[in-house]
Amino acid sequence: MAIKAGVPIVPMACSGAHRVMEKGSLVIHPGEIIVEFLEPIDTSKYSLDARDVLNDHVRDVMAAGLPPDQRPLGFPGAAAEPAAS
Repeated sequence: MAIKAGVPIVPMACSGAHRVMEKGSLVIHPGEIIVEFLEPIDTSKYSLDARDVLNDHVRDVMAAGLPPDQRPLGFPGAAAEPAAS
């Protein structure tokens, strides 16, 4: 939609949500969620055929905006996976 409309995408990073609401649970715990709006991404250099490249770029920018302990495993700068006990 952003490519067709010729508008930038404003990615955001939302950290701490996993502490407030665990995956698969409907229970909400008290806590702090930090939402940070990141630099807009210019979509004018992407065609509809390159939308997957744009999606990957947006995903990477969002992951980089998270604290290291909340970045996807294997992502540069991600915290090491805890050792199995």
